Parts: sequence; structure tokens; C-alpha cells
Amino acid sequence: MRKQSNERKQNGFSILEVVIGIFIFIVGMLALAALQGALTRSMADSKLRTAAVNIADSVIESQRGFSQLQTGGGVHAYNDIVSAETTETVNGVTYTIDMDVTDYYYQLAGDEFTVTSTGAAASDYKQVEVTVSWDAAQNFRANDGTEISTADLGSGEVRLTAAIPAIITSISGRVADETDGGVIVPPILYTPGQNPDVIALRVGDNRFKESTKPVPKVVRVDELVETTFDVITYSTVGASAFLRREEFSAVSCECELYAAPGNAVGYRPTLWAGDEYTEAELVDKAYGVSANNIQSPRCEACCRDHHDGGTGSNDPDGDVGAILYDPFRASDDYWDSGDTFGGDHKHYKKDRFGNLSEAGNVGDVYVEACRMVRKDGFMRTGQDFRREGLNVFQFDFLDDQADITAYSNYTTGAVESYVASAVDGYESAPPAFTLPLRDLDTNPETPLNSDELTYGYTYLPTYLNADFQQLRSRGIYIDYLSEDLRRVITCIDGDGSAETCKSGDVELDQISVTDSLELIPFYDVQLTYLNRWNEIQPNDPVDTTNEALASDNTHSRGVASKEGPVGSSRVIADGNRGVTGITDTDPIDPIDNSTEVTEAEIKVIINNDNPPPPGGTLVTVTITSGVNGVQASGVEIEASGATCDRTVEGFICLVPNGTGASIKLFNYDKQNDTDIVACSYDATLPESASTNMPPTTTFNLDDAEDDRTYQISIENEICGGV
Repeated sequence: MRKQSNERKQNGFSILEVVIGIFIFIVGMLALAALQGALTRSMADSKLRTAAVNIADSVIESQRGFSQLQTGGGVHAYNDIVSAETTETVNGVTYTIDMDVTDYYYQLAGDEFTVTSTGAAASDYKQVEVTVSWDAAQNFRANDGTEISTADLGSGEVRLTAAIPAIITSISGRVADETDGGVIVPPILYTPGQNPDVIALRVGDNRFKESTKPVPKVVRVDELVETTFDVITYSTVGASAFLRREEFSAVSCECELYAAPGNAVGYRPTLWAGDEYTEAELVDKAYGVSANNIQSPRCEACCRDHHDGGTGSNDPDGDVGAILYDPFRASDDYWDSGDTFGGDHKHYKKDRFGNLSEAGNVGDVYVEACRMVRKDGFMRTGQDFRREGLNVFQFDFLDDQADITAYSNYTTGAVESYVASAVDGYESAPPAFTLPLRDLDTNPETPLNSDELTYGYTYLPTYLNADFQQLRSRGIYIDYLSEDLRRVITCIDGDGSAETCKSGDVELDQISVTDSLELIPFYDVQLTYLNRWNEIQPNDPVDTTNEALASDNTHSRGVASKEGPVGSSRVIADGNRGVTGITDTDPIDPIDNSTEVTEAEIKVIINNDNPPPPGGTLVTVTITSGVNGVQASGVEIEASGATCDRTVEGFICLVPNGTGASIKLFNYDKQNDTDIVACSYDATLPESASTNMPPTTTFNLDDAEDDRTYQISIENEICGGV
């Protein structure tokens, strides 16, 4: 009995049982497949409807973002909200967008809203009904592994309705990508800056561009100077509306040099592309790292990126200037291709006397200055600043609209002439920038009596019943113009449109652009507190303030005061045309140290008499610094028995005949460093006194000679030490 039971347990399934099991499995799998198909179609349909709802919602919200009621000036207005039909493609599906708009007017008699116009310039509110539909058979990806056709789902539509009142509520508008008939961004109200510090330049019908006043940040530790300013483009139709903001920073740094590592480490320069800056490409090239942790955080990007060389997949053919940080740099200032830093421009370090020498080895510490541009929320390294024009004015020029209009016309005319003269390869022979202000001539020069002091440009006299006046200086900057950008500018000038004028990476998003001035990367900057000011003759009969750079422009520069009863002075403002002209810091290369310093002057008159200049010796001195953390540009002077002015490079003194003339140097101290000295190795400028904490040094000027430039260097330890 037990044996038979075990045999029955070892028997298998019958054929009938197997067939039934297979049938059940097949039925289950078919049901699962049907469910999977239904889920896929449901998911695809949901995806279509979600996209359609988002489109409809975006269309309605973009219409809310108006900043004026009446149409005009290329700015989205309430009266621009009209019935329209457009299409939009999302994830491979083309949607038809039908916007039906009905205007409603308030009828006082019946205390009701009707569609009957009351004759008002605008309705009281608009009912906007947006229908988004799809019907054509189109394949699209439902998920990462499944493609499906809308033909499998059938046509469909979604509909949203909203009421939009005639009340300006641009802040509630949602940012939208521009499509035909759409808007770029809800207009934001903007309050233009106040002249004369901020000057609005016309760049088209009812459109203006202005630069905010540069604000320096000075920390007397490891040469940190960082200056920031913005360039704003806005419309003045109705309430002034913000169109675009460009954020700039100029920063001085110390960096450590490294060769190309064999992988992409540094970015190409961020370049202007008509209405925005490009996202630069990461390439394999020489690079640098910030040499200390006490300088600006932006020095990390500055040191890393401000190098040329390497090859990028996005490098434009034939336009070498578009990939260089300074397209106007001389060819002999680049390393040959076979060198360690092949293709990079040369960088420079300072010796103990402050003189510049090549940083030619990996690990060398060098000085740097960069222009930083905000792109997508990050400060990127842009091509170097390049000032093409510098002007000086008396205090009241640019105080009224007539002056501003004249200056705007002068500036934009000079910029357009410059751009028209720029041809392919123009960086090797830049066009001349027209500087004379004869177009602004209003009256001949008029001298005043002895108790009135006038500071007037040769062609722009002024009248002042006071003994002092704030002179003003402005610089005109133009970025490098890539070949693609110049083609688009030419196209717009030829009555082309933003939709048709395209070239390479330059493709305009702002379809309302009709004037090429808006596409040119130029800006006019207030430089009064960044230039150095001096006179010829020094301090006679006019003296101008010239204090060391301080944070937030708390220093005084360019304030002219009357030092004599009669005569005139040539008052000169000068500064570097590149990045160090914005930071007001020491040169970073030999070019920066010489040919890049430019000047403008104004004639300052006291009374009608012009006595002969006083006799004496004109002494010219340069100041250099070989101490990390001490800028020679920040060293101050105090004269005794002579009249002296601080200049960009050092100072100039008029030493009268006789004895006892001297000059004291100060403001070159450094935190926790008690061994800083000012030295001169010229026998005719002997050091006569020195103290520490804070250090001062006095030099005798009695035996100084005309037509000779002397040097004073800021050093560590002792003069003549190793």
C-alpha cells in the first residue's frame, strides 16, 4: 500500500492539464499586451494634452505681460492682444493655436459690460479664448523606447479662457520664448539714470542705451581691485521699459601659469552676438590658476581662461580675431606653436623693481586683468575692453537735453563710421575713431574777468562764478566685431529683418530690432574717477584733484581749483584704454605700459591774461611696484618747494630755480608687512628719509634734469638688497 502511494505521487501532468495551462497563460498575456497598449496610448494622449495645456497657458500668460496700452515702439501693448492663429511644434508634434479675442466695454448707463465700443482708445478688458489642437498623423516619441503616431490617437484639442483687464501688470507675465507674433519677455519698467554721470545714447526709434557709473571695489590686500558697471538698453514708448542688461566687471589678479594639459580646461572668450553674449567653448590650451585666496573670486575664471591657443570645434573659419582675448595684440606677442605655451599670448611677471618680464615657465606667477561678462547667471571671461575715444568736458556740459542730444549724435555717428570702415581682418589695421568735438561747437572761447573761473573745452566755453569746478571725462568703448556680426549689421542696414539677417552664431532673438546701432557692442562710460588728472603747467594757475582710487568712488579726481589770479592751464585726463583703465591698476604687459595710455585735454582759463609759464625744471618720474599686494598706481605724493601732479605712470613736478624742493611718497603700505621701501637708483634723486608703518619716503628734487625720466620702485626689504 505504501509503495503504490509513492508511485502515484511521481506521476506528471496530463496533456489536457498542460493545454489548459498554456491557454490560461496566453489569455493572460494577451490581456496584458492589450493593457500595455492602452497604457501607452493613454500616456501618449496625456502627453499631447499636457503639452497643449502648457502652450495655451503660456500664450495667455504672455499676453498679460504688457507695459503700455497703445501699440508702438516694438513693445508688447494691450491693444496688440488680437485674434490670431499660429502653430508651434513641441516634441515633434505640430499644434495649431487659435486665439479668439473679444473686447468688452463698460456701459455706464446699464452698469454692464458689452461688446459694443464706447469710443475709448482701449476696451476695459479682453476675453481671450485659446484653443490648441492637433489632428495630422505625426510620429513622436512617447517615452525613451516607444514611438507612436497621433493617427493612433485621433485628433484632439484643449481650450482655455481668461479675462485680461486693461491694467498694466507686466510683472505677472510669464517669460516666453519668442515666436512669430509673440513676446520675448514681459516688459519691465525702467527708470533711466541721471545725467551727467549716466548719458542715454539713442540707438533707434524710442530706444536708448546707457552705462551705469563704474563702481570700484578696492581692497589693499594682494592687489584686489574690481570695478563693475552695467549697460542698459531700454524703450521710451509710454513708460520706459527695460529691454536688455549687460553686466560687466573688470578685475585685477595674480595668477600661476600652466601649460596645456591634453584635455579641455579653459574657455574661449565670451563674444557679442548681436543681442546677447555667446556661451564660450571649453578647449585644450594653456591656463592659469589663482595665485592666492585673498583676491576676487572672479580671478579663478580670469586666470583660467585668459589664454589663447588650442583648437575648438566651434572656431569660426577665417575669423581669428573671434577666438582671441585681444584681437589687436601684435603677432610677436604670442608664443610659437612649438613652445610650451604654443599659440597663447605672452604673460608677464614683475621683478623686484616692478619691471615686467616674460613669465616663461610653468609655475611662474604673473599679473593679469580681465573683463568679466555675465552669461546665463555666471561671470565669464570676455574679450578685453578697448576704449576708442576719450573726451573731457567742463562741469555743466551734458546737464541739459540739448547737450545730451548733441553728444549722442556725435558718439553714435563716430561709432557707425568706425563700424562701416571695419573690414575682414580689420584687427591688424583698426579704423580711426573720429574724436574732434567740432560738431558740438556753440560759441567761441570767451575769457572771463579775474573773479570768474571758466573750465571749457576749446570749443565749449563755460561760465562759473566760483573758484573750483568738477571736470568730467567719458570714454567710448567698442568690442571686437566678428565677421558674422558685421554681416548681420550690414543686412539690417540694408533693410533686412531679424528673421532674415543671420550669419553663423549670430541669430537675433529680438525680432523688433530695426536699427543696427542696437546690435553694435559699444558703450559710453563715465571715467571721471578712473582717469588721472594733471595740468601743464603743474598746479599753475589751476590745480586738479588726483587722489588714489577708493571704493565706491569716495576719492576725488578732476576737481579743478584756482591757484593763480590769471592765465590758463591745459588740464589732461589720461588712462589706459584696456582693462587696467577700468581698474586703475598697474600694467600687465609692455603694451599696457606704453602705447595703451591715451589722454584728452581741456583748456582752463582764468581771466583774459595769459602770463608766460614760470621758469624751472620739469621732472618726470615713473613709479613701479615689485611687491605683491601693492599697486604702484595707488602710491600718493606730497610736494614741498615744487608743484607736482600724480600721473598714470608716476608723477610730474615743476621745480623752480633754487634749492629745497622734495617729494614725499606714501600710501604703499601692506597689511602685516613692515619691510616695504621706496627706492631710486638715480643719483639725482637721493632718498633723504624713510619710515615704516605706514611707510613714507622723501626724495630730493634739487638736481633733477629736464628731458629725463626717473624711476622709483616699491620693494621689499632694503634698497639694493637681493
